[in-house]
Amino acid sequence: MSESDSTLTKMAWHEAQSLLHLKTEPSWSYIIRWPSAMPQYHIGHLARLESLESRINALPRLALAGNAYRGVGIPQCIRSGKNAAKKVLAQMEAAGGEPTGTDAD
Repeated sequence: MSESDSTLTKMAWHEAQSLLHLKTEPSWSYIIRWPSAMPQYHIGHLARLESLESRINALPRLALAGNAYRGVGIPQCIRSGKNAAKKVLAQMEAAGGEPTGTDAD
């Protein structure tokens, strides 16, 4: 909580870069701080999420994951990432492409 936005952004980039072998830095970042609290979704969140998911489903090999969608806890975030990876892998396999990653489980 005491680190600057710039420091946190650099830390996240370096971790993502080392794990995912990224070459290009992100074009933007956004830091949200929740001191001593869990974030709360706004009223109408589920309706907005359904609209977003219907749009995302129309785009091949794109899936969203993270705490902004269906849960802020670590288990929900892990489930979100696994579900997104499974969706993209299934779409790649259906299109006849070879997935380049490892098993999503």
